[in-house]
Amino acid sequence: MSDLTSKMAARVKTEPAKRAAEAFRSPTDDMQRATVYLPRATVRGLKQAALDRDTSMSKILTDLADRWLAQNAKT
Repeated sequence: MSDLTSKMAARVKTEPAKRAAEAFRSPTDDMQRATVYLPRATVRGLKQAALDRDTSMSKILTDLADRWLAQNAKT
């Protein structure tokens, strides 16, 4: 039995376990949901553009919003 105990001891982590929030954190955690109403044709166009460019609507809209803010920032 002591042989089994030593084998199992080698497998047991001695470091504290990560909290669930840390273990499952993703890059999108810094994002916030915003509801925006757009014409259906615009949404369809954005979805198609995202597919064509292998990106997401969120990325496209974030890039557009960032550019707009940079151009219209008060100095």
